[in-house]
Amino acid sequence: MYYPFNEQRGAYKVLMRNRFIFIKNDLHPVMENIVLLHELGHDALHREEATKVGGFKEFEIFNMRDNRMEYEANLFAAQISLSDEDFLELAERGCDTQQIARTLNSDINLVALKADTLISQGYRLRQQEHCNDFLRYDK
Repeated sequence: MYYPFNEQRGAYKVLMRNRFIFIKNDLHPVMENIVLLHELGHDALHREEATKVGGFKEFEIFNMRDNRMEYEANLFAAQISLSDEDFLELAERGCDTQQIARTLNSDINLVALKADTLISQGYRLRQQEHCNDFLRYDK
């Protein structure tokens, strides 16, 4: 559901056993997709925790450095939105993080997370730096 948030981009809530994702109604389409995938990550990976606390608010937990669930939700978004094949093809062509993000309609931080995942699977890629709190509202 779209909502005119003032201080966040999205939220995942479980209300009376019904799961909801709320997305800020005026986001750029690329950011809207990233936030949606991030919140779907919470639904797929953290539903039990969200049920216990009544849901998550983006501005409280988008810092991956301090919160395992945020890192996992962002990793989920990277894995769903960036195919291994497309990423590797662009990397083999010599594209940098910004070029890959632009070509795949993503964010450089999700591209860096995808690179980390592929490196952990044995692909010979250069590790990329990424900002841990790139989805914070004030960024």
